[in-house]
Amino acid sequence: MAKMVSIRWHLLSNLVLIILLLSGAIMGTMVYGTRGAVLLMSRLVISQTINQAEGQLARFFEPVVDELELIRSWGESGVFQTEDSQKLQRMLVPVMAHHKPIAMVGVSDGQGNKIMVTQNGQAHTIKDSPPPGDAAALKQKNDIVHWVQNERVPIIEIPGLTLSTEYISPAGQEHRVEFCIPLINLQDFVQNIRIHDQGNIFVLTDAAPPQVIGYSNKGQLGRGLAGKDIFLKSPRDLNLPFFQDADRAFRGSASHGQVISDPVRFSSENQVWWGAGRYCQLSPNHELMIFFMVPESDLLGRLQQRRQWVAMIALVVLLGGIIRAFMLANRLSKPLELLAHQSERISKGRLEPGEPVVSAITEVGRLTRAHEKMRLGLKTLFKLETDLRLARQIQQNTIPASLPHIEGFDIKAWNEPADETGGDTFDVVGIKSVQNDGVVELTTGNADRALILLADATGHGIGPALSVTQLRAMLRMAARIKPDVSTIATQINEQLNADLPEGRFITAWLCDINSSNGILKWFSAGQGPLLYYRAQTDSVEQFKPDSLPLGIVCAMDASKLSSVEMARGDIFAVISDGIFEARNPQRQQFGMPRVTTLLQQCHQRSAAAILERLREAVNDFSDNASPQDDQTVIIIKRL
Repeated sequence: MAKMVSIRWHLLSNLVLIILLLSGAIMGTMVYGTRGAVLLMSRLVISQTINQAEGQLARFFEPVVDELELIRSWGESGVFQTEDSQKLQRMLVPVMAHHKPIAMVGVSDGQGNKIMVTQNGQAHTIKDSPPPGDAAALKQKNDIVHWVQNERVPIIEIPGLTLSTEYISPAGQEHRVEFCIPLINLQDFVQNIRIHDQGNIFVLTDAAPPQVIGYSNKGQLGRGLAGKDIFLKSPRDLNLPFFQDADRAFRGSASHGQVISDPVRFSSENQVWWGAGRYCQLSPNHELMIFFMVPESDLLGRLQQRRQWVAMIALVVLLGGIIRAFMLANRLSKPLELLAHQSERISKGRLEPGEPVVSAITEVGRLTRAHEKMRLGLKTLFKLETDLRLARQIQQNTIPASLPHIEGFDIKAWNEPADETGGDTFDVVGIKSVQNDGVVELTTGNADRALILLADATGHGIGPALSVTQLRAMLRMAARIKPDVSTIATQINEQLNADLPEGRFITAWLCDINSSNGILKWFSAGQGPLLYYRAQTDSVEQFKPDSLPLGIVCAMDASKLSSVEMARGDIFAVISDGIFEARNPQRQQFGMPRVTTLLQQCHQRSAAAILERLREAVNDFSDNASPQDDQTVIIIKRL
């Protein structure tokens, strides 16, 4: 057993030891750790700068991609046609005016007729090759944005990048929309990225070999060298010593899609540089490479000249710290000893007030007040913990332990709250029969029909848990009177609008499933997207919500229900946003594409196996971290 000492001498000895160790570490680092400091600073500076550059490049391209998707939706809905060039001009010029990087927009049809509209509003009609593929194939890929590296942007004849997408008009014609982004616009954007004073950023394509499409020139590329001299050229082909030296240093240092773990150090023209690179994902098939280089002299600064000053200051601080440690140990010991005694008493469950602790030291006074708040808080927490356990038990009892059996369907559901209580819930109400007198018989066994609910209240915790529990109770009561989805949704919305406080609402999906015909009829109040896997085409379709969430407006039209007749092997998945928004350690979201891919890969499995695979995928993606939001999933498979 270690020898016991008083807090006064223990505090004094440890403070003196810490001061000695810190002073020695500071002086040793300054004398021997200059190189290590440079490596550490280079890691921090380069990592932060590349993260910043990557984020700003994403903000440069994402609005352009969004506008391309918007124009494609116009085309699919028949808003404009390639034959009406004036109307195209009126619609496309504002798009380019809103997004300055876009220099030209082109729209072409399946016969090769193409209209190019430039930034100044002029339209040019040219003959172009028709979009590839037939209509059936195009429907399978009409949500893909294609990135194309061009030698020159058509009409304006300057180097640039082109992104395009294809769609089918209501008349069944194939069309292609192209956005042209001159590299000079990307260059202007890159040069405005705020980086280290003497650092340089280079943006390259992922071609083989990579080609330069953007850079921040701070003297390393040569005087008078313009973008046209290096755009779309490989660094190895440029007769520039800085590029050639950097290329040799980076070659083979980074694996695909990863950040270089340690910055690369290289020399160029009598100057030492540090640099690193990263792949920036623009689309599943297109990436950019970002490289950042900074001179070692910028990182080192005047550290060499200041080492002696730091050593002298450290010595003075050492002596003063030892003296101050003696004084501080005496001033802290008595109140801390008393607080330690009271903490021991509280640890034994004795939460009554103790002897007052008096000290002139501000921090000790704050600690004393915090100690008292902790004592009072523990009394409250003991009661809250009991209440939370009871609330969780009540809410868990509302979630069905077993689901009714619907002939021809395989149904599985799961819920995981983020806190003790959650804002998500689900229910499957089995309906065995409806008597002539209107009496509805509910069952947990074999059922002819079922009402299925998934609800997600804003937030998570006790308040949202009460809201969704109330919603589930109203559903059960309504199902006994009149199991009609439209009537139930309308009546529940009116009641929630009256009960929920301002700013609170519930997204809900209410479904009626019939074993006799395999038809699902549902009403979605803000709950979406809803995913439907069609076995015949091996495709996943998304259904949007039918209305606003419950509780926002009093009068809600729920008379029009969405429906689908499920074929054998079809899967209907209703998933709360806690699944889609689950994040990995890099703060990336699990997202919709991973869910749709999983449905396609596991469509031959049972509903329970699909659900279990989805849970495993989310846990693996988030590195088994605790969920930040409630998670609920309902899987319905047609047998």
